[in-house]
Amino acid sequence: YSDRGFVVCDGTDVKPIGVERVDNSFRNEYSVSELDAMFAAVDPVRTLVMWALPDKMWIYNWSLDQWSTAAVPCQAVFDALTQPLSEAALIAL
Repeated sequence: YSDRGFVVCDGTDVKPIGVERVDNSFRNEYSVSELDAMFAAVDPVRTLVMWALPDKMWIYNWSLDQWSTAAVPCQAVFDALTQPLSEAALIAL
């Protein structure tokens, strides 16, 4: 997120991804002072970028070029990959 709204950078070009879709809604919902509470994470497996603020996540799928939001009580998100659980491990849970 930048002062121009949500953008993506491929190392060379910067492209807006929130114009006419989520930028105005985001600006209307949060003040600049609230942005200190924002965390972001990337899920390369599901091609998602998530920006989390208390009580809401803004989710962008770069493969589909689509946005979504989720009302979830969270304080932060972070990037992490884990090993998949085996069926036996899931049954034990």
